[in-house]
Amino acid sequence: VLLTLLALTLLVLVSPRAKAADNVIAMSYATMTVNQVIVLSSAQKAGGNFQLTVQAKDGGGRGPPNYPSDVANLTLQYYNSSGQLIATSTSNNSTTFGETTFRTYTLNSANCGGSSSQVAYVKVGLTGNDGGYWAGNAGTNFKNPKLTFTPSGGTASSNLIYNPEFGVYGTYASNSAPSGWTNSTGTWGGNTHPQVL
Repeated sequence: VLLTLLALTLLVLVSPRAKAADNVIAMSYATMTVNQVIVLSSAQKAGGNFQLTVQAKDGGGRGPPNYPSDVANLTLQYYNSSGQLIATSTSNNSTTFGETTFRTYTLNSANCGGSSSQVAYVKVGLTGNDGGYWAGNAGTNFKNPKLTFTPSGGTASSNLIYNPEFGVYGTYASNSAPSGWTNSTGTWGGNTHPQVL
């Protein structure tokens, strides 16, 4: 029992800590991308299919007919060991203005730009914006991203993404960054950057 309690305590101490609602990233009014790099194993370099899914919804603000809906675009970029981009797979999507529930968006990708053995890592990208260009974080809301790999004739892996809950370390603040994630603006929080809600 003592060992179990010690193990649970250590798990809490080394896991991302966040307030209960820290599982949504809200975009702002410029088009921006949140990213995570996944290094491939030797088994994944042997070839197969990657599937990226995420739940997303419109973030509010202004919308049609005068402004477009928010986008919820998914990207997988394949890089070699020299850091050169080999291939890109994308899925371009529009959310439904005014929706209150999340929908699942999916990108399936088997095209690594040639031989999978040349791919060192995959960069996952979730791109969103506020189509109405409303001040603040009224852009696309993303949660629960999942990347799986299925070898030819095999079974899908568990989620390869680290921290799919967008948890933050330490005490949450409006400019907190989710552990393991970067974004195209280089900053978190405020009216012009992604924010963890």
